[in-house]
Amino acid sequence: MIRIISISALLLALTASVGRGVPAVPLYTPAPKSPQVAKPAINLDLRGTAWLGKYSASPRTFTFEPDGTISYKTTGKIHYKNRGMWRLEGDTLIFEHWLTNPANKIMDFRGTIRDPNSIVGESTLRTGAKTMQTLQRTVVGN
Repeated sequence: MIRIISISALLLALTASVGRGVPAVPLYTPAPKSPQVAKPAINLDLRGTAWLGKYSASPRTFTFEPDGTISYKTTGKIHYKNRGMWRLEGDTLIFEHWLTNPANKIMDFRGTIRDPNSIVGESTLRTGAKTMQTLQRTVVGN
């Protein structure tokens, strides 16, 4: 009887130690994340620059006037002055585009300056339709 109790105690001790053993394969430990390096902001003065973009599907050349207004030119070469407002917040360009006055707003644009020659963002038309748009720098007067 003592023998059976001794063997039972030994098996119980072995079973308990196996349940608490060290795994054969170490637990997964993710590699530490590399620190995020902030992308340097592009220092770009948009005053007096012209950018080829679109209103709906129609090409337009937007000129960001030094006084914070927008002028634009259509493919028909007609030049419309003071047809919107623009502002720059860091590397984000925000502008409104209207027909004759702010009550006739037809488009909002919000985009990020990617490099000195391109601004990528989203335009929202007065219908609520949103489209991705890339503005490409062009020469004023062309």
